[in-house]
Amino acid sequence: MQIIEKVTDLIHLSGKKPRVIASDVDHTLVDFDAGHDAGIQAIADVTDSKFAKRVDEIFQFLVLGNRKSVDEPWDQQELHDQLVASLQPHQAHDIEKYGIRKWSRESWILQTALEQNYPITQKFVTTVREAYWDAVAKHAELYPEVPEFFEWLQREKIPLIVMTGSDSVTDITEDPSPRLIYEPKASWDYKMKRLGHIPAQKVHIGDPFDKPHQAFFDGVYASARALGAQSPKEVWFVGDSKGGDLDVPEKDGYLTFWLRRPKDDK
Repeated sequence: MQIIEKVTDLIHLSGKKPRVIASDVDHTLVDFDAGHDAGIQAIADVTDSKFAKRVDEIFQFLVLGNRKSVDEPWDQQELHDQLVASLQPHQAHDIEKYGIRKWSRESWILQTALEQNYPITQKFVTTVREAYWDAVAKHAELYPEVPEFFEWLQREKIPLIVMTGSDSVTDITEDPSPRLIYEPKASWDYKMKRLGHIPAQKVHIGDPFDKPHQAFFDGVYASARALGAQSPKEVWFVGDSKGGDLDVPEKDGYLTFWLRRPKDDK
């Protein structure tokens, strides 16, 4: 696994170029922090700053855990697992089939509302959810260097596979209290709305099987072969999360590049 600071570092690597590149999206190609910060402010506007701060805390802690390798010691792993488990009671879909959808903003909203004694209704959860995602869509833009990366891919005729995690968008029922129903196709469609500006030949979204599930990556490998890759060494995987983006393909013999922007280490 090689460490890079931005995707354009791949342009200047010596040696044979890849046949295919598989890239994560958020925090790799797209400045999701800018979008998320705007989303948190939008939540504060429809609730209050305390509510928004708690939702942000949940997000930041889950991102921190997602960037850890499975076998990497972490003194906060138990707290992370407890947080994920606390989201399960809000989710009424088949957990055994689809797992706990830890990236469901609706779950974070419900959890925060319970902790802070907010009145919980279907309308409330929907309003907060839409305020967040509308702000993300307006403010999460490509990092400044990414257009150059896209131009290089086009010039070198290197196909791009987008491999992005699920946003786990859920339907909200009220019977009698709000419960969340995860439906993979609806969640997939919701995320596709914000991927249209990325010139990818194939798109893989973590619905229903999310990163780092083996089935997710098996689908990416199949796409790479369909695009002309004849061996794992001809496919480069790039992402900001070792645990989410890179551990599985590295284990399976693919070349991996861990994107660590300087601010990620602060």
